[in-house]
Amino acid sequence: MASIGGLDLGYGSQTQIVRTNVLCVSVAATGIASAAAANYFHNQMQQGLKGSLLEPDFTYFYQVDAPGDSGYTAAANAAIFDQDTNNNGTADSTALANHGLLRDISQVPLCPGSAHADATAATPAFGAATAAHDIGNISGNLMIQGILSASGVVLTDETAATTAGLFVDTDQSVTPAATVDRSANEVGGLMAGVIGASAMKAQYDNMFAASATDLNRGNLTAGAGISTGARLGPYTMDLEAALTQMETITGTGVTAATIDDASANSLAPESLVAAINNDASIISVLSLAKVC
Repeated sequence: MASIGGLDLGYGSQTQIVRTNVLCVSVAATGIASAAAANYFHNQMQQGLKGSLLEPDFTYFYQVDAPGDSGYTAAANAAIFDQDTNNNGTADSTALANHGLLRDISQVPLCPGSAHADATAATPAFGAATAAHDIGNISGNLMIQGILSASGVVLTDETAATTAGLFVDTDQSVTPAATVDRSANEVGGLMAGVIGASAMKAQYDNMFAASATDLNRGNLTAGAGISTGARLGPYTMDLEAALTQMETITGTGVTAATIDDASANSLAPESLVAAINNDASIISVLSLAKVC
């Protein structure tokens, strides 16, 4: 028997424990217009935090106070996520993530490259809701078997982060700290069971949905059985409820120009942290996954 993370698994087991870190940055006023600058920001933050518990696998930009809305201009969003694999000038698919930049907080791969979409999706303008891919169009090599834990911190300033609002009974975002009722946290977001339940619902809905061309889904309701593809997955996590909880603690949003000018000004990680303090958070999820 092999032991992985304290779990006794049979010889040749394809089960893995995966940690997924998402750096979430709220954007105010106008959307980020430069795909290169967004990539620069992610790479700098990843290098600055490299090897630590905080190292981000993905960076997600969203409109302040609206975790499900795009933080990019439509042109930048298309440039980052639309993939023209045939090189004919037309997008053939829309990526879930590209070079660490995450398209949709409701569809987070377990790690970079572990999941992909086989179809295109609408390109949102800044502040418009990001249209999720149909789960039947998503494939991958890591399937969720369970969510073990979920945690997160708000990057309050240049020297400290706060866990205010995350399963604590005092509100650290105010002075003096006030005793508050945190019993709604399990509904509000950062609870492993909420994320796990969302994955279960998505998979169930997919297996019972009517079949259609090029969709990995079942048709059990019609008595046609469930396709092999529909039995696999889900390959992504929905962290929007978790980010919604974090967003109640963050500030007014970073200006898009701060991100757009980051590469031009060669901002180092410490300067970027100073620029996004109180407007960013890191969500970390530990999951059990099956290699497929």
